[in-house]
Amino acid sequence: MAAQVKELRRLVLLSQLRKGKVQWARRELERLVRAYPREAQFWRMLGGVYRQTGAPRKAIQAYKRALALNPKDLQSRYSLALLYEEENEDRLALRQYEIIAGSEAQSPLVSAAEQRRRVVERRLKLFVGRLSYSMGLGIARLAGGTTDQFRSTLSFDLSSAFRPTKRSNVTFSLIPTYTGIHDTQTDSLSAAAGVNAAYSRGPWGLTANYRYSRQMGLLVEQFQGTSINASVGLRYNARIPGFLLASGEASPLILQATGSTNDFRSARVSFFGTKGRNERLSLSLPLKGGRLITAGLTLGQVRNKHFLGTDYAYDSRTYSLGLNLPLTRRLRMTGQLSRAERRYLHPDSNARYRLGRVVRRHNTVLSAGLGLNLRLTDDMSMSASYSWTGTLSNLPVGFVFFETPRGPRPVAVQSATLGSFISQNISLGLNFNL
Repeated sequence: MAAQVKELRRLVLLSQLRKGKVQWARRELERLVRAYPREAQFWRMLGGVYRQTGAPRKAIQAYKRALALNPKDLQSRYSLALLYEEENEDRLALRQYEIIAGSEAQSPLVSAAEQRRRVVERRLKLFVGRLSYSMGLGIARLAGGTTDQFRSTLSFDLSSAFRPTKRSNVTFSLIPTYTGIHDTQTDSLSAAAGVNAAYSRGPWGLTANYRYSRQMGLLVEQFQGTSINASVGLRYNARIPGFLLASGEASPLILQATGSTNDFRSARVSFFGTKGRNERLSLSLPLKGGRLITAGLTLGQVRNKHFLGTDYAYDSRTYSLGLNLPLTRRLRMTGQLSRAERRYLHPDSNARYRLGRVVRRHNTVLSAGLGLNLRLTDDMSMSASYSWTGTLSNLPVGFVFFETPRGPRPVAVQSATLGSFISQNISLGLNFNL
């Protein structure tokens, strides 16, 4: 009879948690652990409720009690490690992740703990290096036929991170990159330096990023230029009643708003230079098993005042849906769908087809992508990806017809974004942590 009463109280508690009654659940769980002090599941659930109500030290003690009663409780150990990270106790968090990663249990938490362990290990190092090499084939089907392009990229990322306080992170990075497009021999070398900062308090988080890069065209001078990117983001972790994790905690719905600006200044060709900004709103829902679903809306502006820069002056609206799914302990799959609407600002017509009227371009870009990441060792991984992009335009492929600022002199220039076409990209990559 006592076991039935205990199970009934547990079911009532879960029902109230699904309804979002966290404070009621906290009081009830505190009574339950006094009545059943040797029930690890109640201590684990109490730790999750303490965490939701902003009592991290009490949550840590509750998880410790749960582990003392059941050392094989991976969910309590993983939640404890996350709390240690939040409290800037990385070495204690690392120890918990190592215990989970060494477990023989068939649980998605083992894979998640291995990923977090690598993150914490890199954070504890003064400098972290990452060497990446990828090669890919791009195929575009245009009105005039099919073209293909083979590209290879080699990059090295050297970064250093520190935590000024337990709620903030700052990372400095230097990234030299070599890119070769072999069929057209337009190799380029670029170097980027950036700083990323993050601050969190309770369910709120704030991020800021700044990056400066310089690109040098080794064979074609048009690819030379400098680029400046800056962004600020605000994040809020909301708890959704009805979506429970294995610990009994409500699954956090992550709402994120980000604003960014970019400025590219071409050293040789002025109409390549652009200024732009983006405002992005995204919703991410982590689910059981390490799965993550993300939906986003991005509003963008790209501006170019040069009269030949009509290809680089438009307003855009992009809808996206992404999925991050662990398949095994070492293999992870990602997928993405998106639809972008681009309305170009400068009027143009098409000289090749002699439309005889001024029109404004409107392109719809549909894209889909699939990626796989296989962790071979702790410091080496392999990736593969495929993407498909279809562009639908209200104008046919051809030349853009301009009026110059000095008068009505027609100038015909081949456009890179005029007409409907399909492109596909396949790539393979290797990544090494140094």
